Amino acid sequence: MHIEDASSIVSMRQIGYRQRMFNNPKYRLSLLASLCFVAASSMLIAQEIESAKAEPTKDDPFALAFVRDHSPLDGNDNVAYYGLLNQAREASQEELAKAGRQFLRKRREQSKLLTFPDMIRNPKAFRGQPVHLTGHVLQTIEYDAYENDYGFEKLYESMIYTDDSQTHPAAIVFLEKPDNLPISGDLIEGVTVSGYFLKTYVYPSSDNTNRVAPLILAKTVTVKPQPEAIDPGNTSQYIFWGLASGIVILFLVLYLVQRSDRKRMIIEQKKRLDNEAPTFKPPA
Repeated sequence: MHIEDASSIVSMRQIGYRQRMFNNPKYRLSLLASLCFVAASSMLIAQEIESAKAEPTKDDPFALAFVRDHSPLDGNDNVAYYGLLNQAREASQEELAKAGRQFLRKRREQSKLLTFPDMIRNPKAFRGQPVHLTGHVLQTIEYDAYENDYGFEKLYESMIYTDDSQTHPAAIVFLEKPDNLPISGDLIEGVTVSGYFLKTYVYPSSDNTNRVAPLILAKTVTVKPQPEAIDPGNTSQYIFWGLASGIVILFLVLYLVQRSDRKRMIIEQKKRLDNEAPTFKPPA
């Protein structure tokens, strides 16, 4: 008998043995029980991980290890959320801004990425770190804070767009609103924030699409003085003075142009007169 034939016989015997085992009701019942046990164990482990309560420790006082990125805010974020807000409130704003600029500068050197895309791609590297951002705000709202250990009652939230975020905003939650930042959807230029990065969180947009934004927790924001808006009631007055000024400027420009042309003509005439002195014949 050839070796190939012997191998074929062994393989056929193994296949036959497996078929007999699978057709055995006890074996099939045992296999089904094993699969159910594995599935149940996996579900229990997942539930335990999901339901694990965020608890601060000596090494992790804000329970940052329980914070999950690219997800909505949930109960496991509360310890870090309010803890970082309180830390921002108690920090020196000048020192916090300095620390934020230093951290972002070092981070750019390490990642070779702009700040906003780096926060989206590598949120764990920013977790609990100070950041300093400047841009414009398109929306500011206020709402009541949930029960917390720090006595926070009201919170403010602004969506800030930085130079490197393009059409994607970062969310700022802060405790104190400056007077020159209205609760509205108005465009506010020159907004600066120094705070702590918590996570990238998911929020629903107006087009029913879930979007991701960095979430920054701060004491307050600073806003540069905005240009004064024109009072609609004085529109006719502004139009009148605008037209009057335009007419005066137009006449002034025409006068200067005419004077310049005349001066240039006189210069040309003088040159020609010097080079081509005319001779006149006396009348007969």
